[in-house]
Amino acid sequence: MSGFWPWWLEKKVENGGSGMSSPRVDPRICAHRLGGALVEVENTLSGFRAALVAGVQQFETDIQLTSDGCMVIMHDDTVDRMCVNADGSPATGAVNSMTAAQVRDLLVAPPVWFGSQVAYPPEPVPFVEDVLDVAAGHDIVIHFEIKNTAAALPLVAELNRRNWPRDKIVITSFSAIALQAAIAAGYQAGLIGDVVNYTDFVDLKAQGIDYFDASMGSITPECVAAAHAAGVKITAWTLIRQVEADRMFAMGVDFVTTDDPLWVARATTPATRDPYALARRWQGYLESFSSGVRNRGFENNGEFWESGPEYSGILQSWGCPILDPENWSLNFDVQIDEWMNNTRHADVTVLQSDAWWTDGPAENYTQLGFNVFERASGEICIYRLGVGAVNLVATHQGAGFGRGEWQNYTLTVVRVNDDAIRVTYRNNSTGNSVNTTLPRAHAGRFFYLAAGAGDSTVRFRNVRIFHGAFPFRKNVVLAIEGSATDISPNDLQLIPHGGAEFVDGVATLGNGTVYFETAPTPSGMLYNDFTIEFTARNTDAGTKFWGVVFANKTASAVSHVAFCNRNPGARQMQMRSNGGVRVDSGVFANNTDWHEWCITRNGTVQTIYMDGKKLGVGAFDSVWQYSPAMLIGAAPEVEPNEQYAIDLSRLRVTRACRYFGDNYDVPATYRETAS
Repeated sequence: MSGFWPWWLEKKVENGGSGMSSPRVDPRICAHRLGGALVEVENTLSGFRAALVAGVQQFETDIQLTSDGCMVIMHDDTVDRMCVNADGSPATGAVNSMTAAQVRDLLVAPPVWFGSQVAYPPEPVPFVEDVLDVAAGHDIVIHFEIKNTAAALPLVAELNRRNWPRDKIVITSFSAIALQAAIAAGYQAGLIGDVVNYTDFVDLKAQGIDYFDASMGSITPECVAAAHAAGVKITAWTLIRQVEADRMFAMGVDFVTTDDPLWVARATTPATRDPYALARRWQGYLESFSSGVRNRGFENNGEFWESGPEYSGILQSWGCPILDPENWSLNFDVQIDEWMNNTRHADVTVLQSDAWWTDGPAENYTQLGFNVFERASGEICIYRLGVGAVNLVATHQGAGFGRGEWQNYTLTVVRVNDDAIRVTYRNNSTGNSVNTTLPRAHAGRFFYLAAGAGDSTVRFRNVRIFHGAFPFRKNVVLAIEGSATDISPNDLQLIPHGGAEFVDGVATLGNGTVYFETAPTPSGMLYNDFTIEFTARNTDAGTKFWGVVFANKTASAVSHVAFCNRNPGARQMQMRSNGGVRVDSGVFANNTDWHEWCITRNGTVQTIYMDGKKLGVGAFDSVWQYSPAMLIGAAPEVEPNEQYAIDLSRLRVTRACRYFGDNYDVPATYRETAS
C-alpha cells in the first residue's frame, strides 16, 4: 500500500479489503475529491483509504477520459497542476490527449501550498477501477462527477459489470444531458449548479434528477423547501468550516461536500501538543481568511513557519475545541526570522468559532474573542475583539529581541468570578508580561497562530495546550492530565507554608523550611502508581537542596521521593525514604537553568528523569503509599536566605505510572537518551 499512513488512524484498510466503515462520522458529510482536499492530496487512493478508516461514509470524486476511453480519477482536464513524471519533473498535457498507459506513468504529487512534500510521497494516478476495488465491501456512497459527457457510458458499464448497488452510487454533472445514461440505467443522478439558475425542481424530478448539488452561497431556506416538496434532495459544496455546515444543516440541506470531512463533522479529538514534526496538514488546518499570498510549511523536525506580505492566521485545530475556554493555558516557542521593522510580531488569536475573519479594520471582526502578541520592540499587548470592534485593553513596554532569537511564551486564561476571565501573556525568555480582565463572553474555544502584520517570517515550535487549567491561590495554574478517575483539580489546590509565595505564576521558596502542600488531601490521592511532571530551577546558584516530598501524615512518616543536592561540586540527585534509602546519580546541568522533571512510581520502584534523561531508579518498601499529602518544594535541609523556584504552570500529576518501563508509553519528551 503506497503513501504515508495518517497519524490519527488506528487501523488500516487494505486495497480491496472488506468491512464496514466506522459510524463516528456524520453520514451527511461527503469527502470532496475522494478524501478531503485540504488534508489529503486530492483524488488519491491514500486519501480515500484515510477517510474510509476515519469513518467517512460519502465520497465525491471526478472522472476524466483518456484518448483511448479509460476513466481517470482527476479533477482538471490537464495533468499540469497535480502530476509529476517518474523522475519528479513537472508533467504537462491534456488528459484526453493521453493514453491510459501514458497516464499510468505519471504520479500524483502534493501541490506546493500543502507546505510539505516529504509527508505526502507521490503515488500513481488512480482510475475508476482502482477506486471501486478499494470501496468494495464498504457501506459507503460514491458520487462520481463526470467531466466528459462521454464518460457516463463506460462508468455505467463498469458499475453494471460489478453489479454495484444502485443506492450506493450517485452520478453527477453540470449537464442534465450527460446524466441520461445514468438515469436510464437506474442510478441516482445529481445536477450541479447554482440554485438561482434552477427554480423548477418539479421539472428536474420529472427528468429523473434525484439530487441538486448547489454552491453553498446560493442556497436559501426557501429553495431547500421547494426542492424537498418536489422530492429532490439538496446538497451544498464546498465547505471547510464547522459554522458553514451548521448553517447549511439549519436550512435543511441533506448533505454537504467538504475538503475537510473530519473537522466539519466534529470527529476530531483535541490533542495537548502540536503535530508539526509529522510535517502533515492536520484536520481543521484553516486560514483565518483566504489571502492567497501566504507561504507556509514544516521543517527542522518540528517547526511550523509562515511568511508573506499579508496577515493570515492558521487555526491550531489539533488542540481545539478548547475544553474549558475559561480555564486553560498555552506554551510555545516563537522565532521571527525576517521583518520589515521591529513592530512586527507573532500572535495568538482566540475566538468562539472557526468562522472566517481577518486582521485590520474593526468591521473585519464578526465574533467575540481576544488577541495577544509581543512586538520585536518589546511592546506586549492584549486586544479585545468584538462584533465590529477591536480595542487595545492592556500593553506593557519591555525589553525587545532580535531576529532569529527563540522566545518562549505562555498564555493563561483563568475565570476569576461570575463575570470575568483573566488573560495573562508572558514572554518567559525576557520576563515581559501583561494581563487584563475581560468579560466571560470573550472566552473562546478556537485559537490561531500567525505572523502578525505582513512582511515577516515566523517560526513556531513546541506548542502545548493544557486543557482544563484551574485557578488556585494567587492564580497559579495547574494543568491536569488523565481520565475522570484520576486526580481531580480540587485535590491539587496548593497552600503555601513558611513564607512561600507566588509571583507571576512561579512559586518561590526560601528563608528556611518552606513548601507548598496540596489541599484538600483525601486519602488515596496518589497511592503507589503515579507520575509527576514539572519544570524547576534554583534562583540562587548557591542553593544546596530542594525536593519533591510525599508525606503520609496519618502514619507520621515522610518519604523524599526526589531530593536534589545542587551544592556546586556535588550536584547529585538523591532519592530517600525515612528508612535511609539513597540513590545518587551524579552531576547534572547548570544550577540556575530550568529543567524538565518527570518522577514516576510503579509499585515499589521509583524513577526520575530530567530533560529526557533517566537519572536514577530506587526501590522502596511497598508500605510507602504516598497519601494524603504531596509537598512541592519541601526542603528540610535548606539553609536560611536560600532561594529556589518551581514553575507551577507546567505541573501535571496523574494517578498512573506512564513513563516507567517497557510496558508504558514513553513520550518523546521523556524518552531515555542515556542511562
